[in-house]
Amino acid sequence: MRYLIIGGSLILLLTLNNCGQTDYSVKSRWIYINETGHKIFYFRDSTEWSKYNLNPGETKIFEEESEGGKNPKAKDFIPLLRPFIVYYGDLLCDTLFITSSREGEGPRGISNYTSRKLEDYYFEFTYRFNQADVDKADTCK
Repeated sequence: MRYLIIGGSLILLLTLNNCGQTDYSVKSRWIYINETGHKIFYFRDSTEWSKYNLNPGETKIFEEESEGGKNPKAKDFIPLLRPFIVYYGDLLCDTLFITSSREGEGPRGISNYTSRKLEDYYFEFTYRFNQADVDKADTCK
């Protein structure tokens, strides 16, 4: 009986401790645009990542929903696409470096996206692959 009382007290305490904490459903739209003349991909022969591959001139849009805080800001998001290497065609590769979970080179850094707030809990992020990205790439080894 003593254990039942202790267990019940713990459950009540944990329930009261979480009162007032609310998670909000936050939506994001991620737009990737390939303005280069190269096919862009992230892992050779990967079916898991193939949905992110971009042909020259192609645009792909992805929707994501997650939990967030009461007043989300664009800088609080972690990019949907966080590859370590971007391949431009079969010959060029760019290794992307990161400085934190939100900041890094290319599509790894949230500050490299154009962002806009669509609604209170809905944001849109656009990343454009362009010739400057290709110019940073080296010959793949």
